[in-house]
Formats: sequence, C-alpha cells, structure tokens
Amino acid sequence: MQIPGLYIHIPFCHQKCNYCNFYSIGSVDDLSRFIKVLLKELSLYNQKLNSFDTIYIGGGTPSVLSIQNLEDILAEIRKNYRIMAESELTIEVNPADIDATYLTSLRQLGVNRLNIGIQSFDDSILRFLGRRHNQQQAVYAIDASHTAGFDNIGLDLIYGVPGQTLMTWQETLSQALSFQPQHLSCYQLTLDADTPLGRQCNKGLFELPREGEQADFFMKTSEFWKMPAISTTRCPILPGVSYWFQGIIRNTGNIPPTSVSAHPPTPLCKESDGGTIVLSADISTTSKKTSCPSRDRNS
Repeated sequence: MQIPGLYIHIPFCHQKCNYCNFYSIGSVDDLSRFIKVLLKELSLYNQKLNSFDTIYIGGGTPSVLSIQNLEDILAEIRKNYRIMAESELTIEVNPADIDATYLTSLRQLGVNRLNIGIQSFDDSILRFLGRRHNQQQAVYAIDASHTAGFDNIGLDLIYGVPGQTLMTWQETLSQALSFQPQHLSCYQLTLDADTPLGRQCNKGLFELPREGEQADFFMKTSEFWKMPAISTTRCPILPGVSYWFQGIIRNTGNIPPTSVSAHPPTPLCKESDGGTIVLSADISTTSKKTSCPSRDRNS
C-alpha cells in the first residue's frame, strides 16, 4: 500500500487576493479557535492512518500562523503519526509575512521546503491582483529563504494578466529562474464570477487577453523551459504530485470537499532531463466562471 501524504489547509488570509476563489477567510479573528479544533482533529484519525511520507501546509495563507502555532501543529502530527525518514515538509508563504527570524524558526521546526507565492515581480501586476507584497518583498523573501538554509524552494507565478505582454512575462520567468528555484508553478489567470476581478471584468472595466494570446503565454512558458540556459534550475522530483494527481491525500482542516479534487485543477507537467515545471491553463476551482469579455469577443 502506498503511503499517503498529509495536506493541512489553513483557510485564513489577512486579506483575499482579487482573483482568489479558493476557500479562505479574509480575517484571522478565528485563527486561535481553528487551531484548537485542528489539533483535536489530528488526534482522531491515528487509528485509520498511521504514516505519512510528506506534509504540506497550504491555504489560504499558512504564513499567518505564528511559529508557536506551527510548533503545536507539527508536535501533534508527530505525536499521532509516523513521519517517514527524510520526508518533505512544505509550507506555503506570502512574501509580505516572512522575515529572517521567521524563516530560521521554520527550519528549526523541521520545515525543509517552501512554496513562495510570488505571482509577479511587477508592482503594477501585483497591485492589480490584490497581492499584499511588492517586488522588493518578493526578492527579499527568496534571498532570505536561501540565507536561512532552504535549498528546496518553489515559486508560484501567474500569467495572462491584463496588460501583461509576452516580453514582460519572459522577463518574469527569467527573474524567477535566476534564483534557481527547485520548482516553478505557472498558472493562467482565470476569473470566477464571484471574485472582485470577476465582477470588475463583467462590468467592462478591463478585458482578459484573447484566447490566442493566452495560448501564446502557455507556449512561451513551455518553450522557455527547454532553453539550455535554465537547465541548472531543474529539479529531480515534482513535490505535490501525490496531492494533485494521485488522490491519496487526507485533508485536515476547514476545507470544502469540492476543493479536494480541484486544487489546483488540471495542471500540465512538462518534464525534461529529470526536472519539472508545472503549467496550468486554468486556476479556477469551480464551474461558475465569469462571462468577462476578452478582446476576441469584442473584436
């Protein structure tokens, strides 16, 4: 029997991003109460599940957790379950939340992989998306993570943003890969009707890139990955495959069942020389899409 990985969803953010339709709460008021319930739930399943080969703490924004919160969660996991030797322990972080002290403390807790929500190195795009960090904080987050001793880092990027060009997207890819991350995830911006950007788009305040342009972004990313100059950034494994494809996760925390199989949806993997980049043509987790016009529909 294959050993499962453990995914814990932390459904809290200081504020929700303008495009986000994942289950999360734009407030941390109930965080303490949630942690108490989570710790209780972790103790309820040790008769059904006894071992995990990976731990992934996602969200939401898990970096809203204090080091004490994380210490309590990991202690409860280790008390109730056997964690395989050399297991990967990942936490997603927002660049606006972390500093050198926080990162060093994560390493001391046994966290050995970070997934950093960069999304873009362009301040105008970050503001459009409603991200809390800026370009300077994005760069600092990556540099500080390396300094703290993390040698397994994943970066998330978003393409297909109104106003973004293939040239600026290639510059974003180049900057991301200059940090030599072990994992790079690139997601196409797709808007749900119930998000702030979805509502703005439906009102005609902006237009999404046309379908052909979106395909160009996707192909540019794929082609960029084949370039010999980036071969040193390729990693031997794809962290998260067990969560996204194999369906063997046990989700703990306040996460709706519809998100279990849909987060993230249908990523496409490009593998070359033992390395992996994740490309996604859709970051939406629901079927309720916006009718936001693209330039194809208006031309």
